[in-house]
Amino acid sequence: MGAVGLSLFSKEALAILAPEAYLGACTVVPIVVLGMVFLNGSGFFSFGISIAKKTKYRIPLAMTPTAINIGLNYLLIPHYGMIGAAIATLISSAIYAVSSFVVSQKLYYVSYNLASFFKILAVVAVIISAGYFLFSDISVANILIKVALLGIYAVCIYLFRLVGKEELSYLKSVNYKRLLNPKNLISFFR
Repeated sequence: MGAVGLSLFSKEALAILAPEAYLGACTVVPIVVLGMVFLNGSGFFSFGISIAKKTKYRIPLAMTPTAINIGLNYLLIPHYGMIGAAIATLISSAIYAVSSFVVSQKLYYVSYNLASFFKILAVVAVIISAGYFLFSDISVANILIKVALLGIYAVCIYLFRLVGKEELSYLKSVNYKRLLNPKNLISFFR
């Protein structure tokens, strides 16, 4: 949810947090965020390596995409600048995630709901693309549309059964008024 929100509202966040000269960085945020999703997702999809106690595979699994990233940066940055660097990060992170998943599954099979994963990945791509290409100007109407897109994403997570009953009952039990109390927020960030 955070990755989609950050991608949708990157321009607005940069307009608030950074000088105007950095506003162009919003073009790479969705690419970098997707790369980070792959990178962080690789930990989730590679439990089999740890369960099988074959962590020796983690080093070569990390070194290969690192070398690919360096090579892609060398090739792409001179021609495409920061977008080239973002694409290099995305590609190498995706390679790391896929290779970690494949090795993990061979060492110790874990049943994943991959159909739902790819459905939600497609929804994420459509939502981020819509926010980026159709509603990129900063305006109240576009912000409201992006909030609606974020809501559609949340509904899709539920419809594709990526959130179970346990998670939903936990969300219902959270006392948001207490959580959003300024005193609690300040103590959280200390």
